[in-house]
Amino acid sequence: MTLQLVMKDPGGTVSPNLPTPNNFITLEQYHVEFVRSDGHNVPGVDVPFAFDGVMTATISGTASIPFTLVRHQSKQEAPLAALATNPIIITTIAKVTFYGHDQTGHSASVSGNIEVAFGNFAD
Repeated sequence: MTLQLVMKDPGGTVSPNLPTPNNFITLEQYHVEFVRSDGHNVPGVDVPFAFDGVMTATISGTASIPFTLVRHQSKQEAPLAALATNPIIITTIAKVTFYGHDQTGHSASVSGNIEVAFGNFAD
């Protein structure tokens, strides 16, 4: 993912559009939850289980940070394990939320969604 630090309220008097080192955000954790648009959202039955991951990254401008969107373990659990012998496609939306804090200790979070299609793509 690529994140960019921007000021929430850039109306300050000193360099109003530029973050100071106190505004830098340190990410510590993220949460991934899968849902389907058809309402079939039972974890471990219709969609993979939600999970939390950890990371340490400080954002001071723009940064590209790798993270795990689908755990290897999820591929061995229902419903994904059944795709090894089943030609269906499971289309989900992964809701990803990143958690952290600024350098003065105030909490910060950001969320985004991405479509994920699961299937036996042997090519």
